Amino acid sequence: MEEELSSLRDNNTRTITSLPEGRTAVRCKSVFKEKRRAEGKIERYKARLVPKGFTQQYGIDYLETYVPVVKLALLRILFAIAAFYNFDIHQGDIKTSYLLCELEEEIYMEILEGVSSPTRKLKIGKPVCGLGRGLYRLKQSGRIWNKAWDDFLIRKCHFKRSVEDYAVYYRIGGGNSPLWIVIWVDDMLWIWKLYDINEAKRELARRFPLKDLGRSHVFLGMKIIRKAQERKITRCQDQHIESVLEQFGLQDCYTVSTPIEPGI
Repeated sequence: MEEELSSLRDNNTRTITSLPEGRTAVRCKSVFKEKRRAEGKIERYKARLVPKGFTQQYGIDYLETYVPVVKLALLRILFAIAAFYNFDIHQGDIKTSYLLCELEEEIYMEILEGVSSPTRKLKIGKPVCGLGRGLYRLKQSGRIWNKAWDDFLIRKCHFKRSVEDYAVYYRIGGGNSPLWIVIWVDDMLWIWKLYDINEAKRELARRFPLKDLGRSHVFLGMKIIRKAQERKITRCQDQHIESVLEQFGLQDCYTVSTPIEPGI
């Protein structure tokens, strides 16, 4: 939690101010999660201070919210191409991506209970956080991040956006073939040859705090198993299935080839 609050301070995300008359502050809470590896082991613990987006008021706290994410059908097509031609698939994400984008609306958020703030030194009414940058769970955060990402890739890196899927970008690399970038909010895949992938990573790292995860093993909760010699890529969600079985107390159940009697 201290790491999350420090990140908010470093990015000048909020300022302590008074709530203007006639305005309502958005409520907030802390969210704690476990980041797991492909085999299910805990990699690290994460904490986030998030607004309760459902308390935002349309037309006051937000307007448009749409943000594209890759279609799973197109993701399967790109995996099939990568498997057939033995293209590399690398993965990365942008650290604190939403904190990098400035909000267009004027939004006020309550101060989280238990978090110290210099309100005693300020002679103001009800103290609140005036938000200047996006936070996770704000309704428009995904959209403003996508606009920043889209502008950088197209204007600075000379990528083109796919007309079939606005979350897929490409540019012609070495060998006169396209390097693809697939995005899902702040997670991304690069698909092509290693030299062009590394060049694209360097470009991105000069603009955003990129976390390079190397070869992709888990994406969107799907485990990616690659057999290069057989030109095969297998995706599975066994970790998700196990968590569902555990939720309903069926982790010790038996497997059968026909789960239900035919014709029933």
